[in-house]
Amino acid sequence: MLQPAIDADVLTVNRYGTSIVTLRSGQSLRVRGDGVAASSKALIQGGRIIGAAPSLPIQSIGV
Repeated sequence: MLQPAIDADVLTVNRYGTSIVTLRSGQSLRVRGDGVAASSKALIQGGRIIGAAPSLPIQSIGV
């Protein structure tokens, strides 16, 4: 079964094909892939960067 893709902030891109990312929970992970620049958002699936994530604005609506 395929794992869901999650979005993360890329902290650093390392020389050996890995990157350090931060999840929404605040947890940092080393993942495979270096195709997304530091300070950008990436989609992570199965411990690998699968592409860039869009930087969409967040809006909060009170009810």
